[in-house]
Amino acid sequence: MPCPARTRFPRVRATVRLPQGLPQMTFVDPSTSPAVPSPGLLVQSATAEQLRRRPRVVETPGFVAGFQADDPNPYLNHATPLPGAEPSTADVAALVEAFRTRELTPRLEFVPAAAPAVAPALLAAGFTVEAEHDFLVCTPETYTPTENRLVTQSPVGEEEFAALDAALSASFGGPGTASPEGVARLRRTCEGGGAVRYVRAADGSCAGGASCTAPALGTAELSGVGTRPTAHAAGASPPPS
Repeated sequence: MPCPARTRFPRVRATVRLPQGLPQMTFVDPSTSPAVPSPGLLVQSATAEQLRRRPRVVETPGFVAGFQADDPNPYLNHATPLPGAEPSTADVAALVEAFRTRELTPRLEFVPAAAPAVAPALLAAGFTVEAEHDFLVCTPETYTPTENRLVTQSPVGEEEFAALDAALSASFGGPGTASPEGVARLRRTCEGGGAVRYVRAADGSCAGGASCTAPALGTAELSGVGTRPTAHAAGASPPPS
């Protein structure tokens, strides 16, 4: 798939797991993040808006949590703080309870510097950082078209949606088969104003693909970029992280 020029910002995207099976959340350690640039605040605001579009949404003081109705995958069920939130102990407890009532592990993803008081509150409640990631931002000013682009297509019909879901499953180490839940998520992305694309291999099969959320506050998230391992040699590799 095309790999435009992207700008890397020092936002640490971290998944936080509580020890001994306690709630899990995602956040950035502010000690590793300098003052967040305007893109970081925009990304945090857009993240909250995106979660409000989930099939099931719960808002507690200072937080928005989005849940999938048909999949307990922790990466698909998480929360984020509102920019500038200063949660109390009771606020964190209310968020944890929203996950517990659904028998899910609490989890957050956010830009810590966009809500500096949140990370300390989570740590005080027993959360620990599972992972930290940079985020990449592509704007009209930084986008650079590449030569020899792979041709992407939008899936049409159940067969093509299933082929893409199976390819993405294989690309992320899964069984390489489609699931009704995965196909439904791809369809919801399209129906909700987002975009789903796949790359067709030389033999006509699906080599890989990706999806992009519908814009929120002028910002969309590219996610699930995956390629079947067997297609890497053909040049259909995902962009570098």
